[in-house]
Amino acid sequence: MPNLLAVDTSNDLLYSDYYLNNSKLYKLHVIYNWRFYLNCLVDQKYYLSYLDFSKVFNLDGNLDVKEYFINARFTQSNESLNRSFIISNLKHEKFECFNSNETVDNKLKCSAVLIFQKQNQKFLLNKGDCNSLNLTTSGTFYDGYGSIKILNNSLLHRPNTTLTNHFLLSDTIIKFEANLIGYEFFALGSGPILINLWAIYNCDKQSCASFLSESLYFNASKIMSWLVNGKPGFNKIFLDFPFKIVKNFIISIEFISSNKIALFDDPDLIFPDYLINKNYLIKLNNRAKFLFKALIDSGYYIGTVDFTLKYEYIGTYTISIGSTQRFYTVSNNKNMELICPYVVDLDLDCYLIVLSQTSENTVLIDYGNCENETLSSKSELFLNFFGPVILTSLKPKNITENLKETSFILINNEFKYDTNVWGFEIYAEKPGLVYLQFVTFNECGKLVPCSVYFDKNTTFSSINYIDQKLSLNLKNGQNKYFINARKIPKGAVLVLENRFGKILTEQGDRYSISYADYVLNLNNSAKKMIKLGNYQTNTRFLINSIIEHGHYYDIIPLNKSYPIFYTYFTKIKLSKSLINIKARFDMVNGSSALNGYEYFFKETEFIIYNHSYDSCNSVLDDRFYTDLEQNCVFKPEFTANLDTNGLPVNQSSPKKFLRYNLLKFGLILNLNFIQKHIIKKSWTIYKMGSNNSFTDPPIKLENNPTVNYSQLIITSNILEYGVYKLTHWVYVKVDTGYLKDIPNEIEHFIDVFIQIVPGGIALFCLENGLDNIKIGKKQTLELNPIKYAYDMDFLVTANSLNYTFFCKQINSSQNIKDIRDIDFSESDDLLSFKYSRNSSLKNECFDSSDNLEFDSTGKILTIKKNVLKNLPNKTNLFIVITYHLSKLYYQFVRVEKEEIDQVPIASI
Repeated sequence: MPNLLAVDTSNDLLYSDYYLNNSKLYKLHVIYNWRFYLNCLVDQKYYLSYLDFSKVFNLDGNLDVKEYFINARFTQSNESLNRSFIISNLKHEKFECFNSNETVDNKLKCSAVLIFQKQNQKFLLNKGDCNSLNLTTSGTFYDGYGSIKILNNSLLHRPNTTLTNHFLLSDTIIKFEANLIGYEFFALGSGPILINLWAIYNCDKQSCASFLSESLYFNASKIMSWLVNGKPGFNKIFLDFPFKIVKNFIISIEFISSNKIALFDDPDLIFPDYLINKNYLIKLNNRAKFLFKALIDSGYYIGTVDFTLKYEYIGTYTISIGSTQRFYTVSNNKNMELICPYVVDLDLDCYLIVLSQTSENTVLIDYGNCENETLSSKSELFLNFFGPVILTSLKPKNITENLKETSFILINNEFKYDTNVWGFEIYAEKPGLVYLQFVTFNECGKLVPCSVYFDKNTTFSSINYIDQKLSLNLKNGQNKYFINARKIPKGAVLVLENRFGKILTEQGDRYSISYADYVLNLNNSAKKMIKLGNYQTNTRFLINSIIEHGHYYDIIPLNKSYPIFYTYFTKIKLSKSLINIKARFDMVNGSSALNGYEYFFKETEFIIYNHSYDSCNSVLDDRFYTDLEQNCVFKPEFTANLDTNGLPVNQSSPKKFLRYNLLKFGLILNLNFIQKHIIKKSWTIYKMGSNNSFTDPPIKLENNPTVNYSQLIITSNILEYGVYKLTHWVYVKVDTGYLKDIPNEIEHFIDVFIQIVPGGIALFCLENGLDNIKIGKKQTLELNPIKYAYDMDFLVTANSLNYTFFCKQINSSQNIKDIRDIDFSESDDLLSFKYSRNSSLKNECFDSSDNLEFDSTGKILTIKKNVLKNLPNKTNLFIVITYHLSKLYYQFVRVEKEEIDQVPIASI
């Protein structure tokens, strides 16, 4: 056995001895100064003393490393010692905010792990909104990377190696350059364990721990491996010589024997350890971490700080601590609904239901009459469910025994934003099985809430099932059921199927601040919902959907009395949200109502943060009040129009009327308002003068009340011949109540042009207007227009007109309609035939001029007995003509002679 020198480990202040390996010197121990018991004897003696001193160096500015020079010398001597030292204050930070995009009160809940080499180090956190804060922790000193805690053995457990024996330890990620000198771990047995060192290159933009947690992809290069033999319990193993490690190196362990490193549950866990399955990472269950630490030749403090960041505006913020940047979203899910149970005459009593994840909100209302109001909502009622509020002392009215249907839509359980459902709170009337399932509708949910939509509509195009049915076995009374979290989208409602169990319902009247649930009817593809209860009540089931992220709930009364009956478009917007509502209120005496609404999204505030190297400023574009009209004056337009369709309003083409016609002219007045009013109307008649103008004084229609109405009636034979202008005047005055500066008078003038033309002569020669007559051989016939003809306008008498009589023989079958179809000769004129001196003049109807007689005026013709010719298939046609106002009037009279003495003639 070779002789070995003993090693002195008693004084760490002395220099270490070294051994040579591949032209490099290494200390006998990687940490301690060990020396061989070997002294060189000299011929002099000296004193050896040890002087301890300390000095705290404060690095300037943001320096992490700085070289300092120290000079030491003896007094009264020129001997001195110069040494340089590298002083470091390396810092590393990693942090996580756990409720990004799921914030309440605009607060991000975060935790940071801070690593530093100066105790009580301050870390500046930039919130991303031009504000910052300091994080400070005293921390705990560590001499390596990993998780080593003194624990009771009963708290340790064995890793599951069914899938793989290879594990990645997230806490061993190297934060700054150092020398790896060994390991500490707690082994559950004996045997070799392989320790691997890796370099990660693809996490420059964020911490490697965060990157691995998000990507779950392991892309690294192996740097070195060590095989160590562990014994049961705590192990501390040093390397033979230090190994340089740099930032973003990480350690994995491989169990190549039955020996395993113990796991423990870390309550402070931020990032988990992983199973390595090829290039993919699988997070260890729960909060398990390996009891393992990589030892380094320097040390650092590590501390955990939990903190909350409060923001004024929602948005995505760049949060940074040192060189670590993360992006987190501050969200504020909101919903606003308008319920108006009472709209009567000029008054409306409504409610705004506001759901928000901040307790304070502002609502701006533009009432549509240049009046606006800002309402503040400050709620202390925080709900973690969607559904009716169920109190433990509630004694709801049980009407489920009257419900024969089994499928229902629970509108009151509508999800107003995306979140996880965790369970249900139910009041049951009857134990047994019920089914629950979430559905969505195409018509509502994303913009218009389904509660609002189905309050006015009962049909839908389709129903979309978004999840599998849940079956719950109810017991009587209050039930609480918890399920695995399920993501439910905004607008989803709950479908209930009663099987053997039944859920209680409660009733509210139609003026209550609630919605009714509905019976779901899918029979015969009807796709229709039937309201529970009746017109006077809103009935709903007592079931709540318990959710992960709750909200504040507030009901804001909205009461308004309008000044006049009118149509008002009321606009409502919710601060720091996209939600806008436009409602139409038709305020009508006796029938006021909310007759329409529109939900739309519109930004109200924009904020931009401008960051530079040494400054930050924000620009807020507040559009909350920009929709309000500046210097608004409420001036409702009261308009009316006259419908002149079909009336002659063109002077160049007046409508012609016979003088004996009854004249009627009607105009329809369309009022484009609903306010109380008075109306005055009149007709004025002007006749066109000789200069084609209507400058003559108006014609007064005495005792004609229709001149003051929309329909003018003028009896026959009132107006003389000529062109007339009939002017209709309408005056409307609207009652505007106390609003005195509003234009409220409407005046319309409409001109109608007509022409009165002669009605003509009703030329008749026989009684009762006969134009076809038979006479016997012993009968005479008198054609007397003086007696039977008349002027239809009653302006001339029959005896003032001149008449001419003709007679021709025509075929019995011939039907002559127009006088222009007759070819007259001189002999056809009976007066000329009677008194002509030309003996050769012959008439077709008479053999002799003695067969007929005229009275002294020549206006009455008498046909003597048995003188008319009676030829076969021939008829005697008498034609009587006269002229009036240069117009020809005539009558055809067919006269046939019968071969009997008398033909009876009736007289009326």
